[in-house]
Amino acid sequence: MSIVLTRVDDRLIHGQVVVGWVQALRVKRIILIDDEVRENAWERELYSLGVPSNLDVEFLSVSEAADAVESWHGDDE
Repeated sequence: MSIVLTRVDDRLIHGQVVVGWVQALRVKRIILIDDEVRENAWERELYSLGVPSNLDVEFLSVSEAADAVESWHGDDE
């Protein structure tokens, strides 16, 4: 499966994403791309609390995401 939804939202992970989009699109993985969150363990933990346990969540910097985006196409997650 290719990238199904790309959402730019300064609220990052919140109820609309988890309840609405995750269920509707059968999301398997959330990738949060934010340099500051990537470097802050407390914020990563806080955002992880809002993600159901059956989902993977990754926290990447902008440069890490730029390097990885090509590999996401065709990824089944």
